[in-house]
Amino acid sequence: SHCYGRMSKSIMPFMMAIHIGSRPIWLVRAGSGEVDSERAGETDQFQLLSHLSSGGQSFARSLAAFIEERSQRYWREAGKEREPASVLTSTMPRAVESVRHMTDDHEQTAALNPIDK
Repeated sequence: SHCYGRMSKSIMPFMMAIHIGSRPIWLVRAGSGEVDSERAGETDQFQLLSHLSSGGQSFARSLAAFIEERSQRYWREAGKEREPASVLTSTMPRAVESVRHMTDDHEQTAALNPIDK
């Protein structure tokens, strides 16, 4: 309900299609990646394929703790039995690595890949 800017045109139709029922949804960028020194001068496309840096790994662990705490709070306050979290991620290696501390059960979808325009 509080979505602004040009990305809302891309994200909102996707969100409306997957958001059936009442539950929290968090949109999160992938953790920071390592820059491959052999490809440092090449296009940003190669940086999208990088793996998480140590800071990115720390972010992934913190993200998992945040989601766990907030999910528990949501289901407790809703007075409902806790449901398993559904995790969708882009196909970028950094994005997949960013969610591995949350669950091994995640779905990769190209719909969440960065848009090059």
